[in-house]
Amino acid sequence: MRTGAARFLQDFPVAEREAALDSMTALFFPGKLGRNEHLVRTGEKSRKLAYIGKGVMRAYHSSPNGSEYTKTIFLENEFIAPLAALTTGEGSPISLQALTDTELLVADYFELERLYRKHHCLEHMGRVIIQWEWVKKEVREIRLVTLSAEERYDLFLAEFPGLEHRIPWYY
Repeated sequence: MRTGAARFLQDFPVAEREAALDSMTALFFPGKLGRNEHLVRTGEKSRKLAYIGKGVMRAYHSSPNGSEYTKTIFLENEFIAPLAALTTGEGSPISLQALTDTELLVADYFELERLYRKHHCLEHMGRVIIQWEWVKKEVREIRLVTLSAEERYDLFLAEFPGLEHRIPWYY
């Protein structure tokens, strides 16, 4: 996690960056989820932010009739959190589920926000990560309305080689 986070902080002085990373990494504790276990379920309030060290997870929405819509797949070296729940303080509109046995580093999001006020470079990192997630969301939405299912699947295979062998095809 530290190496992944450091790439967002390259423009900051080394001493500042190292102190911030030391403070941030101290917030994270190891966690594990078995296949199909949840980090957060729809409706739950959560304070959890996780970094995926190993495994594959998904964010999904369940409709009242029980059908599920996979919103996003998360892979190793990515952060995952119920952002709407963390931002609003309300129950999560999505569930976060492990699709494989998953090793995580888990922190209390509000403790990280506290560090944002102390270390400007961490706040910068958080903003850049959110911006990139927003870009990925926009690309997914555009593809959903402009490409056929076959074209989207071909892009999936090209962008995530081998993932089709790690998770069930219907995700």
